[in-house]
Parts: sequence; structure tokens; C-alpha cells
Amino acid sequence: HGDLVARGAFKRTLEEHAALGLKPGMLWAHVQEHVIGRWDQLEETAAGLAVSGMVNLKTAAGREAFYERLLGLK
Repeated sequence: HGDLVARGAFKRTLEEHAALGLKPGMLWAHVQEHVIGRWDQLEETAAGLAVSGMVNLKTAAGREAFYERLLGLK
């Protein structure tokens, strides 16, 4: 996509989430209505935003996203 994000762009939001004990929802294709799981770890590094999370396979959207990625479809 070629987007450039300034270093430190996520700092305040990550600190706010951590202070409140919140874990942001994992969206499929950045669509707010398609929450497919949650992000468990978010860290801003020199290379960008490093994340890891879990896809909720109990939802249809989570299963669809998981298997599309597994099969290399998206």
C-alpha cells in the first residue's frame, strides 16, 4: 500500500490502551463491522508497529478470515 507512518505515531494510543487495560479488536480489512479477534500485544518498534493476536474462530467472520489467510486467498 505504500503508506508512511511517522515514528511515534502510535505511542499515545498504545499508552492509553495499556493504562485502561484494553485490547483493541482485530478488524478484517480495516472494516469496523468485521471484528474477527483481538490484538494481545502491540509494540512500536524502529521498523513499525509489531502486533500479535488471536482470531476468534467461534465467529463466521473469524473462520472466514482465518481460512482465507491459511489458503493464501487474501
